Amino acid sequence: MGKVQDYAEPWWVKCTAHPLCRGQLVRAFVPHVDMIPNKLVPEGRASATDHATARYTIGALRVRDPPKKPSLPVAGLPSFDNEVYTVHRSKVRPCIVVSIGGPEVPKELRPNSSPRWQSSPTALVVPMYGTEKTDARAGWHPPFLDRIRRCEYPQFMLDTIPGAKRESVVRLDHLQPIGRHHDSYESTEHRLSDDALLIMDEWLTWLKTGVLGDETVLADIRAALMAEEAPHEATAEARGRLAER
Repeated sequence: MGKVQDYAEPWWVKCTAHPLCRGQLVRAFVPHVDMIPNKLVPEGRASATDHATARYTIGALRVRDPPKKPSLPVAGLPSFDNEVYTVHRSKVRPCIVVSIGGPEVPKELRPNSSPRWQSSPTALVVPMYGTEKTDARAGWHPPFLDRIRRCEYPQFMLDTIPGAKRESVVRLDHLQPIGRHHDSYESTEHRLSDDALLIMDEWLTWLKTGVLGDETVLADIRAALMAEEAPHEATAEARGRLAER
């Protein structure tokens, strides 16, 4: 069965690991996105004089449940009004860089008194999830993967990491920031080709707007895959659109 990568060869190309670039494959800790997230609730210090240990509970984080300050503040986890500490399962996953973020803010515009989060540079990435069944995970349902392969959904894409034997699902709707610090991610020497990146951009626009334009390359590819045409029958038209861009 054909796949979107058949229409933009090569799909992955070599690149230098630095500087970070759009379309680059990186590895980073990304959280599992739960329907209802969890919060870490400091119940207070173990005793009024013990600042090294504290009691905590984990509970559901609901938007209509206002956070409460602990009875005794904990030095390691200071409390602020209307803020909570969230808890996520995270794992190092392959991710595709969608944006490297804007330029760094000049030092004169970020004095020492300003919180670092106001200007710390970030990149936007979409994570990739392994599809095979293992002892540690259930795997993805094959009929579902077949639909993803045909580009049926704007939030899912099927791809194969360079050197991997199994396909991965790209969750475009898990687009998220990571810190643009070298300790926040690990670069690889692969990135999407220019044609592949164009298709990715069209896919993200489809996800953001809910509309896949008739004149897009992705629309041609999707039509062919949904109709179960052999890849070469629609490649010429798709490649023609790519050449026009």
